[in-house]
Amino acid sequence: MRQLKHPSVKTLFLTLFFAFSFSKIAFGQIDSLIYSYQDALENTVAANGEGSFDYDAEFQYLQDYIRKPLNINKATTAELEKLRLLSDKQIKAIIHHRTHYGKYMDLLELQTTLPLPLLRKLLPFIMVEGNFDDFQIPVRDWFRLGKNEAFIRYERRLERAKGYKQGNYLGDANRLYGRYRYTFGNRLSYGFTLEKDAGESFKKTGLDFYSAHFQITDAHKLFKIIILGDYSISLGQGLIHQNGFALNKSALVLSIEKDVPPVHFYASANEANFLRGIATRLKIGQNTEGVIFASHRRRDGNVLNRFAIDTTDADAVVSALQFSGLHRTQTELDDKNSVGLTTFGGSIQHTFRRFSLGFNAVFNQFNGILQPPQKPYNQTAFNGKQLLNFSTNYKKTYKNSHVFGETAVSDNGGFASLNGLLLGLDKRLFVSVLHRYFSPTYQALNAQPFAESNRTQDENGVYAGVEFKPFRPLSIECYADFWTYKWLKFGIDAPSNGREFFAKITYKRRNTEGYIQVKNKLKEENSTRLDTSKVNNLSTKIRQQIRLHYNHKISKNLELRNRIEWSMYNNQTDKSAGFMIYQDLIYRFKKYPLSITSRFALFDTKDYNSAIYAYENDVFHSFTVLPYYFRGSRFYLNLSYPILKNGYLDLRFARTYLANKEQIGSGLETIDGRRRTDIKCQLRVGF
Repeated sequence: MRQLKHPSVKTLFLTLFFAFSFSKIAFGQIDSLIYSYQDALENTVAANGEGSFDYDAEFQYLQDYIRKPLNINKATTAELEKLRLLSDKQIKAIIHHRTHYGKYMDLLELQTTLPLPLLRKLLPFIMVEGNFDDFQIPVRDWFRLGKNEAFIRYERRLERAKGYKQGNYLGDANRLYGRYRYTFGNRLSYGFTLEKDAGESFKKTGLDFYSAHFQITDAHKLFKIIILGDYSISLGQGLIHQNGFALNKSALVLSIEKDVPPVHFYASANEANFLRGIATRLKIGQNTEGVIFASHRRRDGNVLNRFAIDTTDADAVVSALQFSGLHRTQTELDDKNSVGLTTFGGSIQHTFRRFSLGFNAVFNQFNGILQPPQKPYNQTAFNGKQLLNFSTNYKKTYKNSHVFGETAVSDNGGFASLNGLLLGLDKRLFVSVLHRYFSPTYQALNAQPFAESNRTQDENGVYAGVEFKPFRPLSIECYADFWTYKWLKFGIDAPSNGREFFAKITYKRRNTEGYIQVKNKLKEENSTRLDTSKVNNLSTKIRQQIRLHYNHKISKNLELRNRIEWSMYNNQTDKSAGFMIYQDLIYRFKKYPLSITSRFALFDTKDYNSAIYAYENDVFHSFTVLPYYFRGSRFYLNLSYPILKNGYLDLRFARTYLANKEQIGSGLETIDGRRRTDIKCQLRVGF
């Protein structure tokens, strides 16, 4: 097979012709996720090196607001924060307008407060007045006047992987998922989630994952929210604790502040990143709120002294916590629920006229000992049974500026601080700046701040973003990020640094949208090892991506999306390059209650180093982001058909074909052959 270099002029012409020749045909949006978040998901999955997104219910709240839009005249700060589409400054502007000038009479009045593109995004989720007010209905009636929703999903990979052929996997290739939820507007929610992953044994563990929650909102003047069961906590800017999906660097260049609700029920299928117990959000005074939570749950971990535990009272010694949630082999099953973790803490937030100040604390204790391997890069990692973190966070808005930040300490003396600025220089020009410093000794178990590294430890960085709209159809977003590491990291055997640059130019007018996007990342990492020495020299690894994307909407029923992307990789001793092109079709039939989304993609890259990640539409509330690499094609087709009175049947067929490989996948997931086929069937019913 030929070695891939940069695409030829002929290849470029053919791919551009393919991408744009069909763009006259059109629209019907049936996305499984709001378009604004798709780039953020691609970056998150690519950074973690994963191929799936298990926070399937992470955006359920948006569907709740579509079902019952938020009354903009009565929405609280917490409810507006929950939309995750508004900045802190914009929320305060909405509340200030209705306080000083009276209630909104029409949603178009929001144009005086919000830019028109943002208002268009908000319209499906908000309204001026509702048919009834939830506060006028007794709490006892919340339990009978709400709505029920149930999901049942079946998935399977048709080709048999190595793990099944060799008998390594304990179960079959079926993945089963079920979820039930009862809601009364935004006041009451309870339900459960069940899941069995492919390869897990139903006979040994039943449905491998169980989750349940009960959340009631504004049922009492003191208790704004009460949650029993599984929930997520987000404190400050994520320096000491944040569960759920964490948005970092993406095309949303101004989204640098963590402004998610501090307490929320958990209903996703990710088996690691949540708490289990009780939590409450308190309304202590007119301008003071508090959060108190307590959790105890079992976590998967790699236990080093399993035999000693079986025969003595010795504590479990865990080398690492496991996050995959997979229990397919006997080894993975042995790690399941092997260590207990107790977590409790709280926060108190006081809002002055234009300033908000908060104090947060989190305590974690294992019933065993977390003892990571004694490696040079691991010398300052958390080692022990318990960890205590404190932090203080702040926000201040003044005219066209908004500053925020959080400073935290761990009980070993480690220190971390993150501070940001959002500034409106003009109605067409906005700037974001963020600085973070995490000392090498700082420790936190569930931190997810805005950062380059997945570990909130040993990082000093500066980020700057700009959004410029010179005239209505055109917008420009760009950012630059610089960081340094004082100590070693995994795969980096010396102090190092890196930098990343991003630019996107978007043209959007009526039924047409197109953009060009460029990303360049330079990061010092270990060179390819040429001898048997234990320490590597560093080299600068360069990853470059160029993307052209074009949408055209002609009718309410049909839309075509076209993308071509190039990827280049260079680490001085190895070079890799390639491209990916796809055509998306999104169509809703006029005469039949059937909607489809489909993609055909061609890709050609040398190896995984130049892989291109792309978001794929999936069945409702299911998200897929996959790396496209080697040479081949990918096709998927999603069908959605209404059945019964309030039910939908969703079907998905997806196939990857590799032309230059005789196997697909790696390890126990290796498939002999050039094809990999996945099917998915989901029934969702509301009643």
